[in-house]
Amino acid sequence: NLRKVVLPKSITNIDIESFHNCKKLEKVTLPKNTVIHNRAFKDCKNLKTLEYKGTSEFDSIIFYGAKKGETRIGEEAFANCVKLEKINLGKTREIEPNAFENCKSLKSISLPKNMTAICDEAFLDCKNLSKVTVKSKKDILGIGEDAFENTKKGIKFYVKNKRVAKSLKKQLKGSGVRNAKILIGKKVVYKNVK
Repeated sequence: NLRKVVLPKSITNIDIESFHNCKKLEKVTLPKNTVIHNRAFKDCKNLKTLEYKGTSEFDSIIFYGAKKGETRIGEEAFANCVKLEKINLGKTREIEPNAFENCKSLKSISLPKNMTAICDEAFLDCKNLSKVTVKSKKDILGIGEDAFENTKKGIKFYVKNKRVAKSLKKQLKGSGVRNAKILIGKKVVYKNVK
């Protein structure tokens, strides 16, 4: 019956599957520098909002070479959180496989400027995901296979410049997008990307 969690600053670690299957949990507020491990919130069917103060280090224990403040979202961390609408990614650098799988209520997401990789099936079956804002001014190093499989047809990717647009077009091959558009501001740079 747990519905809301506000954790104190003394909590620095949320271990594997800590809140797994807390079906009534709606809101979580985390302190700065909390490590969130794999499947920590998996199957939290009513989770709508995740808030944290400052920069949380998502699963940094398995992020080899991570620097302070660089973050990672663990494998299946929010899988099947079907009501998840809002999440702040802080300074996340990498989104692990299936991290947001089947988050059906997620309509848009903003990728931080230091994002380097979106792993396989990261947003698989996010059926209403229709807008992705890419804040980076540099190339995205990798988008995994089926990372955007079964997202909204015609999904729009908003980028900062032509360099990022060109890089993103290449990276989206094999990502599962259907007739995606890449835009700079309101101008469509590439359309029907598959």
